[in-house]
Amino acid sequence: MRELEVHVNRAVAMESFSALIDAKINGLRDWRGDTLAYLRQLIHEADPGIEEDCKWIKPSNPSGVPIWSHDGIVCTGESYKGVVKLTFAHGASIPDPKKLFNSSLEGNARRAIDIREGEQIDEAAFKKLVRAAVAANSAAGAQRAEKKVRRNGRVRLAISHIDETLQDADPCAAIDSCERNVLHRPNGTREFPCGIRFPHVERGAKEGCAYDAAARASL
Repeated sequence: MRELEVHVNRAVAMESFSALIDAKINGLRDWRGDTLAYLRQLIHEADPGIEEDCKWIKPSNPSGVPIWSHDGIVCTGESYKGVVKLTFAHGASIPDPKKLFNSSLEGNARRAIDIREGEQIDEAAFKKLVRAAVAANSAAGAQRAEKKVRRNGRVRLAISHIDETLQDADPCAAIDSCERNVLHRPNGTREFPCGIRFPHVERGAKEGCAYDAAARASL
């Protein structure tokens, strides 16, 4: 039931954002609106899984800036007096054999396509560019997920190591036993052989154990 509710809310939000983009296009009332609508169509043809969003909504720009995303931002669409600009969030890292990018070429991340009145765009090359951006987003997301899984696994292993060691009847002996397997770093952190590091926790006279809840909470 919860998943259905989230799906419905997301669908409603996407419909609202699409309506804002419609308003943006209709409000232009010239070649810029036609161009933005055309590019929007190509984006969806390139990847039917694209989601629409609008950001940076303010009184001077009530419809905001159109955003097309799939596993992250693919590109944004902006209109200026003499140009329609599509900015690819990670354009610098995707191949552009047809040299569609013609603006924002100096940065390390973004690349943009500026289209002026009467100019045409290579549809096939543009769609490949959109698909490449989606593929780059998906690959980056998979890498982040893999790192998170590895990190969580290492944390569980370290906590398990602590818990098993502290089952010793003598807390101080448990600490000594545990610390023999821990690398002490110059910055005061300690690292298990599995690679987990956590801040140094002083052994209090009352606690009798350096690896208490505070230490676990810092993992």
